[in-house]
Amino acid sequence: GWGTCTLLTGFARSFGFLIFSRLLGGLSNCAGYPVAVSLLAEFFNAREMTTAMGYFNAGCAVGGLLGLALGGFLITHVGWRWAFWSVSAPQIVLAVLLMTTVRRTRQTRPKHSWATDIYQLFRLPSLRYLMLAA
Repeated sequence: GWGTCTLLTGFARSFGFLIFSRLLGGLSNCAGYPVAVSLLAEFFNAREMTTAMGYFNAGCAVGGLLGLALGGFLITHVGWRWAFWSVSAPQIVLAVLLMTTVRRTRQTRPKHSWATDIYQLFRLPSLRYLMLAA
């Protein structure tokens, strides 16, 4: 997802493709967070979940800071293409490791439909107020 889009950004030959690859990278990054949280919930029990989420979110923050610092250093010393290529490499390696080493567990079917979940969400006054304020 994100690693592949970032890698493609380094190969951009036009401004349009650069914007398109960054847009896809942003969309895949947004889709990745809920999947990661779901995986954490699958592999950690309720007692361990807060610690796992803490490490995960700390990793996101530290990774963002390191990414900016490393990206700035790479752009200055080897150019913007190499910056995108080198930042995407660890993500691609981790994605391959995740796909080849983590076993899927069998999911039970939900007790009710997603429409019921959406209905329950819209019944929350705080969510309705937040949506009206936006």
